[in-house]
Amino acid sequence: MRKSKAVFIILFITLTVTISCSLIESPKIISISDVEIIKEDSESFFINSKINVYNPNSFSVSTKNISFNLYVDSVYIGKGDVGNNLILNKRNNSYINSTLIIKKNKLKSFSSLKDSIVLKILGSTNISFIPKKFYFDFDYNIYPDDFIKVFTDRLIKDFKI
Repeated sequence: MRKSKAVFIILFITLTVTISCSLIESPKIISISDVEIIKEDSESFFINSKINVYNPNSFSVSTKNISFNLYVDSVYIGKGDVGNNLILNKRNNSYINSTLIIKKNKLKSFSSLKDSIVLKILGSTNISFIPKKFYFDFDYNIYPDDFIKVFTDRLIKDFKI
């Protein structure tokens, strides 16, 4: 009797965790704004940006330690993170400040500018009610014209033009 109760409890917990993981919808990136180069060295640009994210779930999601890698045409171009704790309110938009590190030598992939470029964002985070990491995968269309201004403004400032 005791053994069957223990097996039932273990099965119930396993089933609950599995179902709860599969019922979480990934948030949607609505927009990226306020892109600013805060620092650069010989290898990288360090960029702050604000990301508008929509949580489609019927419950708020509390996360921490969000980190992600950035790819263009399957080429790794950099990484980013949102270091602080974050609460995404249910069925609502939230603005997230993120820090990106973009590798300068990988920006050559932008040399053949198109009208838009698909930025693939692959990452993970810890969600308070899930005992394992939650992995996410976003595709976000960026328009080079919107970001060229950020880099040209930086060059103008650096060369005091």
